[in-house]
Amino acid sequence: MVNKVALGILAVIVLTAMTVGGLVGLQLGGGGSLDGGDSPDEGEASTTPTATPTNGAGGSTITPTAAPTATPTPTPTATPTPVPTPTPVPTVAPDEFNESEIERIIQAELNERRVDRSLTSLRSYGPLVEMARFHSENMAQQGYVSHAAAGVTSAERYERFELDRRCRVPDDSNTGIRDDQELEVVGKTIAGRQFTGPDGEMQFSRTDEEVAQAIVARWFDRTEERQKLVLENADEVGIGVVMGDSGDTYATVNLC
Repeated sequence: MVNKVALGILAVIVLTAMTVGGLVGLQLGGGGSLDGGDSPDEGEASTTPTATPTNGAGGSTITPTAAPTATPTPTPTATPTPVPTPTPVPTVAPDEFNESEIERIIQAELNERRVDRSLTSLRSYGPLVEMARFHSENMAQQGYVSHAAAGVTSAERYERFELDRRCRVPDDSNTGIRDDQELEVVGKTIAGRQFTGPDGEMQFSRTDEEVAQAIVARWFDRTEERQKLVLENADEVGIGVVMGDSGDTYATVNLC
């Protein structure tokens, strides 16, 4: 009688243990729920909750630290190269020159070169000076050098100033006569400002003497003009210089 009661109690214990174990296994294996709810359908993905990071025991939310933003490197600004200020070209006003003084220096320069060639010096003659100045004034008005200015040729000028008979010079061989244009030399230079000379170099005549020397040097660089100025039988001269407002300087030499 006692054994039957003990067996019955044992059977109840085993059955209870099996039931509890099955329920625990089912819960751990995901096959069901303790609250009797439906299991997810086959093929339906189960949603796994995403854990929100916390700062620890306090349970506060951790805010992710943003990656540092790189500071852009400024592009260097090129320093402009300073433009040099051009050096002003010096000038001398035309009214600071003396035309009569330039004429005197030209005559001195001519005579110096004639003496170096064992020739007589040229003496100034009033009517020749007047005629030379008349022609230089006409060249200045027309703006260029020529033996004919204002419609008047060299022969006509010698005749107008009553010098055509007086100024007939034998040539150096004494076989011919020089007259009119053959006794006249004309030229131009620039006074008081820079200009490019015949040799391509910059020139600047600052004084009366430099203006006169520039004119004479130009004449003696040219064969035709030089031959007239060193005529052996010439002994009188008229020199006329006229300077314009821009410094353009015209010169005439008439021989007799």
